[in-house]
Amino acid sequence: MSEDERKLLDIAGDYRYLVHDGAQTSEPDWQSCRVIVTNKRLVLAGDANQSIPHPRATIPADPD
Repeated sequence: MSEDERKLLDIAGDYRYLVHDGAQTSEPDWQSCRVIVTNKRLVLAGDANQSIPHPRATIPADPD
C-alpha cells in the first residue's frame, strides 16, 4: 500500500468468477479469501491475489 492509501475494511469472505477473461464460466466455484477494501481499490487475497481499482469495480443491479 502506498502512503496515501488507507485500509477501510479487512474481513474473510468468498467470491466466484461468473465471467473470467471475457468468457462466461460454465461451473463457477466459490473461493475463500480475505476481502480488503482501501480508499483506492478492492483486494481479494487468497490463492491468487486480485486487485481491482475502484473505477473498474461494478455492482450488478438488484434483480427485484
